[in-house]
Amino acid sequence: MQFVAVDNKTTIRKDEYIMKTTEEAVVNRMLSVKEAMNYLRLSRNTTNAFCKKANAVVRIGGRVLIDKFALDNALDKQKEEESNK
Repeated sequence: MQFVAVDNKTTIRKDEYIMKTTEEAVVNRMLSVKEAMNYLRLSRNTTNAFCKKANAVVRIGGRVLIDKFALDNALDKQKEEESNK
């Protein structure tokens, strides 16, 4: 059985560590608009425009959430377009 040191005091099994980090990634997929603003380091209006362009806006009930995967794909695409100029 393999173990992973999480910090100086904590050691857990490797399979538990992988499951925990995978769950954290899934949990953090959807961002609030404020979290997306911080993630992109943009103003609210610019974030809203970019998220709409990236097709990253998801409405669930009364909440507006931003799909982080869609944002990352749009950023990668924009980076490729800029490097091809």
